[in-house]
Amino acid sequence: MKHLTYPIVCVLLFAGGCQFPDHPTVRVVSVSLAEQTDAGVRVELLIAVENPNSVSLPLKQNRYSLTLDQVGTFSFTDAANRTLPARGVQTLTMAAALATNGRDVTGTPYHVTGSISYEPPGEVRKLFTDAGVPLPAVQFSDSGRLE
Repeated sequence: MKHLTYPIVCVLLFAGGCQFPDHPTVRVVSVSLAEQTDAGVRVELLIAVENPNSVSLPLKQNRYSLTLDQVGTFSFTDAANRTLPARGVQTLTMAAALATNGRDVTGTPYHVTGSISYEPPGEVRKLFTDAGVPLPAVQFSDSGRLE
């Protein structure tokens, strides 16, 4: 049955009447030093995701990586478990923890990258999922100095 999925999807796509939602937009609102101890730091990333569509979009997975110059990199994948409301904004807080061995990291340059996957509505998306096509995702990145 899987060998028939591709032709079926092609027919559905070109039959007209199929509309895919626009991609959400993502921006990094802030990257801040939430806690610092002798052992390490906890950094919080505040991410705003905006939905330009008239339908809600379930957010499925967050993947992100934070690098602090001369300290290290923290990477994490997490289930989003949220729904982005139609024509709405959802704010996500993501945390990163890095060992610093007592070093003060205030003012240290950082670079953050990531993606948030979401599930578009409709039967065509279900066919894509059944065929093993990954969910769409929106990317984000930001650089600056840790405050």
